[in-house]
Amino acid sequence: MKKIGFFIMNIESAGGTERVSINVANALAKQGYDVSFISIGGNKPFFQVDEKINIYAMNKLPYSLKKDYFSITKKLRELVKELQLDTLIVVDGAIMLFSALALVNLHVKHILWEHYSFNFTGNRLVRTLGKYLASTRCDRVVTLTESEKTLWQEKFKTNNIISIANPNTLLPKNKLAKWENKTLLSVGHLFSYKGFDYLLKAWHFLSKNHPDWNLKIVGSGEEEENLKNLAKALDIEDSVNFIPRTNDVAFYYESSSIYCLPSQTEGLPLVVIEAMAFGLPIVAFNCSPGVKQLVEHKENGFLCEKNNIEEMVNGLDLLMNNPEFYQQMSDKSRLMSKDYGIEKIIEEWKAIL
Repeated sequence: MKKIGFFIMNIESAGGTERVSINVANALAKQGYDVSFISIGGNKPFFQVDEKINIYAMNKLPYSLKKDYFSITKKLRELVKELQLDTLIVVDGAIMLFSALALVNLHVKHILWEHYSFNFTGNRLVRTLGKYLASTRCDRVVTLTESEKTLWQEKFKTNNIISIANPNTLLPKNKLAKWENKTLLSVGHLFSYKGFDYLLKAWHFLSKNHPDWNLKIVGSGEEEENLKNLAKALDIEDSVNFIPRTNDVAFYYESSSIYCLPSQTEGLPLVVIEAMAFGLPIVAFNCSPGVKQLVEHKENGFLCEKNNIEEMVNGLDLLMNNPEFYQQMSDKSRLMSKDYGIEKIIEEWKAIL
């Protein structure tokens, strides 16, 4: 069976990129593929990895391109040759700079799996170069949506771009979300681009009219102290719960009512697909093609103008006030989530390996 390597920034991270990469790797391993992870960071995954999968860590985080570029590239090349990989899947265009050189003259299929929106501005120079290298060096570039695929094709005039959606493996076992839980949920890294400050400002208005509801924010990150201070300044700290990152996020999906995504940018957010599977209606900022694909306005939730707190408040308020309307959207969310089952999507991956 083919030998597949996943080259990832840090398998120890607890984000959607890491979760979905592990989901796909686990599914391939279960079907007999020889799968490995090569992590620039550590080797202790936050999410469960199949016991048949080997993890190789460089322990190079944080790195400096100036100081560490050649050592990381050299180590990657050595591992690809040692493992006799047939295919290397690069998870995130920001690390294309390493694989583009590491695979020179090696007969290894080179795939970029881009999890970020085409227009994401973080680390702009590195990502711009990464996109160019992927368009010229990779056998395939995998985007998360057809809209992102089109953006790549229009920019680089190449036919090596395909789209494969993020698969969901987290399904409800016994319980589903329900209106009676009276809980608004949001999950993610506590980084500035995740927009939790907008959510807190929206909750400032909502909590006055819904004193029996509460907000749960699940995640960890550099903005935690700032967000807690903002909640205190807005006088909402009694109805807001900050919960550290967890690998039992299913508990929070099933014990909540509505999922809110206040992000400034996203790819195809796995947390939204997971929340839909548990029957959570979604209220989100229209921050990317992936979010627009998942949230059908007034069908399974509300798609709000980016950063428009008033629209977010209005959408949430409608769901919080109308349990029958809520249930219609909850049922629609569950139905739509079935388009992202692992069985279908893993076949799409196997077709390009």
